[in-house]
Amino acid sequence: MSQTPNSTNGPGTGLMNRPGRQRASVTLRQQGQATTQSMSDLMDPANRSLADALRIAFRLLQGSILLMVGLYIASGYQQIEEGQRGVRLMLGKIDQENIPPGPNWSAPAPIGDMLRVNTGVQSLDIKEAFFPRLSADEEKMLADPKMRENSLSGGSNSLDPDFDGVLLTGDGSIVHARWRITYRRTDDGRSLRNISQEPPASDAVDLRSVEERLVAAVVQRGVIHAASTMTIDQVLAGLAREPARDEANRMLQALDAGIAIQSVEMTDKMPPRQVINNFNNVQAAQAESAKTVEEARGDARQLLAETAGEAAPSLLTMIDTYEKQLATKDAGAEATLSTIHDVMMRRATSVDGRPIDVTLSGRVARIVGEAEQYRTTVATRAESDADVFEAKRQAFRANPSVFLSNEWTDAVGSFMKRDTVQALALPANLSRTVLLINRDPELQKALEQERMERMGEEARQKRAREADRARFEASKNSE
Repeated sequence: MSQTPNSTNGPGTGLMNRPGRQRASVTLRQQGQATTQSMSDLMDPANRSLADALRIAFRLLQGSILLMVGLYIASGYQQIEEGQRGVRLMLGKIDQENIPPGPNWSAPAPIGDMLRVNTGVQSLDIKEAFFPRLSADEEKMLADPKMRENSLSGGSNSLDPDFDGVLLTGDGSIVHARWRITYRRTDDGRSLRNISQEPPASDAVDLRSVEERLVAAVVQRGVIHAASTMTIDQVLAGLAREPARDEANRMLQALDAGIAIQSVEMTDKMPPRQVINNFNNVQAAQAESAKTVEEARGDARQLLAETAGEAAPSLLTMIDTYEKQLATKDAGAEATLSTIHDVMMRRATSVDGRPIDVTLSGRVARIVGEAEQYRTTVATRAESDADVFEAKRQAFRANPSVFLSNEWTDAVGSFMKRDTVQALALPANLSRTVLLINRDPELQKALEQERMERMGEEARQKRAREADRARFEASKNSE
């Protein structure tokens, strides 16, 4: 017989009503009665709890795997900045080139990758390859223009090839120089395929990338090649820049590097340190000579402009041609002289069928104008004199006595009006007059002063013409 207590009173009531606990039950059986509840029924709550726990853990594992896959896929998004281009790799091969700036996706590593390549102009300095070894103090002095000569001059009488860089020039001299290179990639795909992108090892002597070392090497070879064809003065003047750039680009093209050198500039230069002071003295003298020559050419240009204006170059060319034709007795000398006259008279003319459109000005134009005015004046005066003579001839034929009387009166009047003529009044009742004639000293002094001033003016004009001619010959010889 079994009995189940269901009373709400008694000592068991508080235990049964506790929260979170199930109501307890007791089954009483008579001795010898068989047990009817199996072990599986007793294990069902535990199994269900374990299954729930495993199911939750599996869901969490699935979510973690999906999250990791999503993060792995999202890691393929990379930002390409301005001035860069992207190259997408797939299984180690280039899948797409020239990807523009912005966010772009590629398969993450190890399946793929996104390489970012700088497409702007990049610079690289070559400081030690062709320059002698300098101490830290000498480098500081080198940057100061006031102390530069002290840092460069002197040094050892020999060069150590392990430490001192040098350039050999075509005239057998040596020169030192530092260079700055600017370059850019012309083809990202070729540069990535043919140039290793591995970064240098942390303990490497040269920490530059493979690309930078390649660019430096080809430029150094180009500089050596260019310097070997020039003199030391030409190298120091910077004439090796373009040949070095062209030679470097030729080698990069042969290597199919996808890189082009934009410029090769000399940032520092000097002759051998042992003779730098003497070399600088020579350069200073050459610079002064060049300055003097340039000033002379400037004076010549100014003098030519003042002499003939913009017509001066054409006139000089034609005058030189005319002189050569005269020396060789060329029949074209007359035609050249006629062309010169046309230009001076501002008439339209041509040389070898090409019209000459220049404007004559300056002293030549003034002299030509004065000559033209003088010619006109002389011609006008000659015509006037001819008209007067013809009128006088007609008057003489009409009445000779009256004509001679008038001419005598005019001649005496003109004579008496001269500054050098003095008139003396004598009494009319004198029977005898004796005149002691002597030159007036004041008048003679004034006449002599006028003559000397005229001679001085003529001498000044002659010297000015000779000086102009000498400057003209000097400008021709300098050109």
